[in-house]
Amino acid sequence: MNLRIAQLVLFVIVPIVNFIPAFMTTSPFGNLPVVLIQPAGYAFSIWGLIFIGMIGYSIFQLNSSRTDSVYLKQATIAGILAALASITFVPISYYA
Repeated sequence: MNLRIAQLVLFVIVPIVNFIPAFMTTSPFGNLPVVLIQPAGYAFSIWGLIFIGMIGYSIFQLNSSRTDSVYLKQATIAGILAALASITFVPISYYA
């Protein structure tokens, strides 16, 4: 149960860490040379669905009756590692 709670907490922190730098600082990527091809703004809206899916999956795991499943535990550990990697990557990419 502790791993599943940790995953939920981390999956809530991931979107916060990803969006806060966009509102608090100027992107270091803005100083790069002019890019001729720019993606449409809606192209990044997929991330909202991904973050909602991550949080929904964590809530599903908290209510799951298959708490002894080896596969569920492995998926939880993989999710925790992915969340930690995402939380670590964003500050490094913005402030490196």
